[in-house]
Amino acid sequence: MKTLSVALLLALCVTAAVQAQVVPSSYTPINPCTFFDSTSGSQLTAGTTYYDLIRGSCGVPTSANAVAIIITASGASSAGDIVVWDAGTEPSPASMAFRGSGTDSSFLIARLCYPEPECTGEDIAVKARTSSTHVKLVVVGYFEPI
Repeated sequence: MKTLSVALLLALCVTAAVQAQVVPSSYTPINPCTFFDSTSGSQLTAGTTYYDLIRGSCGVPTSANAVAIIITASGASSAGDIVVWDAGTEPSPASMAFRGSGTDSSFLIARLCYPEPECTGEDIAVKARTSSTHVKLVVVGYFEPI
């Protein structure tokens, strides 16, 4: 478990460094919990940003600064990509590419929006940039500042 925690902490520091903030944080695994799921309704429309709150739900404390999530895309009519970010300024690299058929999943660490006024009141944002698809986000752990 220590190896996993060190690897995840390193990944968080790398992610945070890209965002120009390095915040030493500790990782806490939790039981998987779905906090965003479009599979029971309409697909995410390509190019539209969807916002969500994760702090205070699914066992993620309000003090969390990042979450470990599994992202799944399904039901797309063509290949595309998804970006997940901290609800501030959208980054240019994709968080995950997906095929035009089937189901694709990936693991990522997503920084949660902080501080104000950069944030819009939500913790996390998700967008299917180039092709509409169903998206499911499952949190499996969180990071808190040390």
